[in-house]
Amino acid sequence: MRQYGRIETAIWQNPKFRSLSDEAQRLYLYLIACPHGNLVGCFVLHDGYMMADLNWDQNRVRKHVSELVSKGMIERDETTFVTRILGWWGHNSIDNSKSALGAMRVLLSLPKCRVRDEAYQSLIGIGNKYVDEYRDQYASVFAFSSEPPEPDQEPDQEMEMDKGARAPDPVAMAFDEWNALAKETGLPAVQNRDDTRRRRLKARLKDCGGIEGWRQALRKIRGSPYLLGKVKDWRADFDFVVRPDKFSKIMEGGFDDHKKTGGWADLARAADDWSLADETGLPSDQQLIS
Repeated sequence: MRQYGRIETAIWQNPKFRSLSDEAQRLYLYLIACPHGNLVGCFVLHDGYMMADLNWDQNRVRKHVSELVSKGMIERDETTFVTRILGWWGHNSIDNSKSALGAMRVLLSLPKCRVRDEAYQSLIGIGNKYVDEYRDQYASVFAFSSEPPEPDQEPDQEMEMDKGARAPDPVAMAFDEWNALAKETGLPAVQNRDDTRRRRLKARLKDCGGIEGWRQALRKIRGSPYLLGKVKDWRADFDFVVRPDKFSKIMEGGFDDHKKTGGWADLARAADDWSLADETGLPSDQQLIS
């Protein structure tokens, strides 16, 4: 059981936090500091734990969990009860190899689900050297682990399978991964997957070598204050990213955060940038778990 959870004073000025009801604010603070949490901000949390700790009935728990989900503060798998605090790596840090290995093992111990796998993607997306030491070792474990493997088919069964069955659509996967990033960072999600967008996305996938190249681009976006709207009153959207010239610039590091090598620029900027609802994943020596 952990002994404390980090809550920044700037939370009281955060617009998204202030927009919550009083009870949802209380629940959110509980999630950050509750004894069931861990160093990665993603953990199993049954309704009964919250009912006992907060002295709430189940309807009250469900109501305010739903409020936090709808506001983009957390995400939760209702089958496994894996609960993830969005924006965790903007306010917590990993300082050494031991902590990085511990984070990987904590995630591996969680039930397989989409929320767990997105927590892994968030962890490797912070661009930390200690995490990167274990990235290749654990990549195959988490890749699409939320999808159960198909059982081996006997030769005659394979012949009888629906010939119209198709392999996963990489364009659809890329759209989904953009929207997952948008949910974490506050960038605009794609609502309309029209033919023009599909055609442009398919071309960019070809440019970068497929879905893994696309994920590399998303990691670069996650680590770019400029593209996330932290530098001026503008932020990237999907249509900007899939423009040929802009996509090439992203992949070549043209929007990387070259000024920052570790830590927040200063305390004022930290307060301005604070948002547990918006996961920036800015790479720094300070953004690692203590």
